[in-house]
This record gives sequence, C-alpha cells and structure tokens, in this order.
Amino acid sequence: SKSDAFTAWDRTTKCAQEVLLVRRCCCCCASTPTDQLGPFYIPGSPMGSRVGPESLLSDPTKVLEVTGRILQGSEDCNPSDAVGLAGIVVELWYAGDPDEDGNYYQDDEYRGQVTTDSNGTYSFMQTFPALYPQRPLLHNHFRLSLASTGEELLVTQNYFQGDQVGYFSSTSDVPWQVAEVIIESDGKRKIEFDMYIDLNNDSPRCNLFTSFLQRAFEW
Repeated sequence: SKSDAFTAWDRTTKCAQEVLLVRRCCCCCASTPTDQLGPFYIPGSPMGSRVGPESLLSDPTKVLEVTGRILQGSEDCNPSDAVGLAGIVVELWYAGDPDEDGNYYQDDEYRGQVTTDSNGTYSFMQTFPALYPQRPLLHNHFRLSLASTGEELLVTQNYFQGDQVGYFSSTSDVPWQVAEVIIESDGKRKIEFDMYIDLNNDSPRCNLFTSFLQRAFEW
C-alpha cells in the first residue's frame, strides 16, 4: 500500500480539504490499473479528438493536449517489449464547467473517442477538467475497447501531477496513472499518458483501490 496527500478546493463549502489517498495495487507492467467507471459513462461518445466547447478550445489557457500510446504490456517491465496496438477505441469523458443546473457532466459536451493508429498512438485536444465537490481531484476517464469486436479491454482514469489545487504533489511517488502537466508559453497544458493492456490475458489484472480520508479546514 502507498499513501499520498494533496489539497483540494471544495467550491460548495468554500473550504480546502486535505485528502489522503490510500492506494493498494498489485501493479505489474502487464496492464495499467483499472479504475472506477463512474456514474456518468454514456456509450457511443461522439467521434473526434476535439472535446469540449469550441469557445473554450479557442483559448490556449483552457486547453489540455493529451497524447499517448496503447501498448501491449510485458511482465518484465522492459520498454522495448511494449508494442503499440492499432485498432483500439479510446473513449474519453470528464467533468467540464457546470451548466445552469449545476451539472458537470453534460451528455456529449465533454466526451469523445478516437481509434489508435498503426503505432498505437492516440491524442485528444480537450478543455481542462473541472473540480467538482463530490470528488475534489482532477481526472480524466478512459475506456478502451477493440474496434473490431467492441470487447472492453480497460477502464481507467488519469490524474495530474504538479503543485496546483486538485493535483498530486510534484514530489509524490505515484506512477502508472499520474501524468506530469507541462505548461507551454501560451498557457496550453500538455500531458503524455500511455496505457498498457494485456491482450494475451496471461497476467493478473491490476486493480486500483482508493479510499479518501478528508479533513476540511477553513481556507
């Protein structure tokens, strides 16, 4: 087990929360840890790599560029054995700015899907995820499936590493699902997030169990 603390801002209570994330994982290099699907997944996300309102995507300070590869993992953790997988559907969804009713997950506004190329590469140009009171931790949701059959391969999430509210601390030892955020000169943010899957089904599935111990205090 590992643990890590970060500070998150609760917009509802106007408090900061010190959150202790306890992680227990049987991690190996054969597969990226699974994570919760969450209640807001909708099958059949719109096709396309641009995700979010165009009015926000036109502002570099609101944009997150996500790039990565879907890879066949290896138990010996040798990067040279990680082969890019073509024909993998990558679905993305996340919390956006709330609408007038306070909904952070609109039906299609903050959802998209692409299919990996011959090198297993995928990319999205999305708006940066929003924090919401029920879960004060910035994250993206991903679901991987085979384009040819629709078979589900992986459900996971990615988190962000840095010194901002809702990030994991830049000193944290949290590999696998945490990506370092790079900020370019125009304010656009970028991450690289590779995901490993075991198409041979000969390695144990790595499950990520999280529990949150929150202590609210006045900001």
